[in-house]
Amino acid sequence: MLTGIIVAGALWLAIGTGQSGSRIRMGYAKSAARLNRDDDRYWKWGIFYYNPDDPAWFVEKRFGIGWTSNFAQPASWMLLVGLLFILPLLMKFITWLLT
Repeated sequence: MLTGIIVAGALWLAIGTGQSGSRIRMGYAKSAARLNRDDDRYWKWGIFYYNPDDPAWFVEKRFGIGWTSNFAQPASWMLLVGLLFILPLLMKFITWLLT
């Protein structure tokens, strides 16, 4: 019973909001310029988003499902370097634990 209620609620929410919130009405001011994140000039090689005027760290991918980083933001580079640094350390630690 509870599972059915949860599934029905999740479906209602998913259908009502759409993929990535595409059906959510936003209250933009008429004078505010909307940021077009799909412009080719912001996508390097078609896969890397680089827009210094966009304050967002993460933006929706251009194709498919998921998110990508705005590589014009220093926080995106710090996250990438941090992950590249931590993953080998984590693998080394797990190897040490298993031996």
